[in-house]
Amino acid sequence: SLAVVVIWSHLDPKHSSMASAPKMASATPLAWAVLASICWALNSFQLGIIAEEVTSPGDANLSAAFVVWTSCGVLGLVLLLYKAMTTGVLKGINGRKNMAQSYAAGFCSAGGMLVLSLALASDPESAGFIASVMPLSGLFVSVIAWIILSEKLTGPQMVGIVIAVSGPIVMALADKSVASLTGIAGGAGAALLLGTSNFMRRVVMTQGCRDPMDVQMLVWLAFGTAAVAALVVVFATGRGLRGLDSARHLLFAIGAGFAQAFGSLSFQFALKGQVGPATAIGNTMGVGVLLLQILFLHPPLPAMKIMGMCLCILGASVLALSPKRLPETQAEPETNLIAQQA
Repeated sequence: SLAVVVIWSHLDPKHSSMASAPKMASATPLAWAVLASICWALNSFQLGIIAEEVTSPGDANLSAAFVVWTSCGVLGLVLLLYKAMTTGVLKGINGRKNMAQSYAAGFCSAGGMLVLSLALASDPESAGFIASVMPLSGLFVSVIAWIILSEKLTGPQMVGIVIAVSGPIVMALADKSVASLTGIAGGAGAALLLGTSNFMRRVVMTQGCRDPMDVQMLVWLAFGTAAVAALVVVFATGRGLRGLDSARHLLFAIGAGFAQAFGSLSFQFALKGQVGPATAIGNTMGVGVLLLQILFLHPPLPAMKIMGMCLCILGASVLALSPKRLPETQAEPETNLIAQQA
């Protein structure tokens, strides 16, 4: 339903970039954000299956995070080799500053995943409250993008972001959970790191980067670097991939890694547009997780989860249909023509 709304918004002339009164922009970035949300839902669903089946969910969460990093790093190496044989490596990144920021964004994202895994492992009873804090990264990113990048939001966009962020919070609070300072601090730290990663990737796109794939390659390679360091430590200390009890669970972790990687790639293309709305839509992955659970696991459905899912869909729909004001420095073609004739 989200995909239909975004596609309709993109194709309907009334919402196209040629509309007259506030200038509109293409909804294509939001379509990429929806695809990222779907991929991340597949990631979370597979990790959820592991946590349900293993004897030690905390250890499994941490080990699965290392496997996810490794999967992303492998894709980064594949993309590096492909670019080396075709267009050349980092030809569109536009400078070392953008390279460093892209690589740092990858470490922030990996760090956010690690903090989240550690928070869940140390305080599993607070899982619902930890998850409820995560969507706040959408608000955080919107604020700093407004302040630093001057990405001003329209009124409908603000409403859409608030609704889309509230949906996952309501869904998370539907789970039986115990609030704790440790859990909330862990969720807030993870949200801050992941939001910072999204913002840094958007900054690179505004600083002359011509190829989003260059940014994504560096993000994946940062994941791979973190994976190598983590695997050396866990195997040197004898911990290994504790918690992943079977080859089935390892395969689920690898699948979750590739889903995470392709979600990150989709989100990178979404960052051609405003980062705040893209982050808010990406955080609605809880809808996809719930739908997959209904399809395969048939869990009980508390009313709050249904309400949260509806809020996610409503918020994303409002964002998809909202006009996006282009920078004021860009003039209408008709205005430019009149100026030239004058």
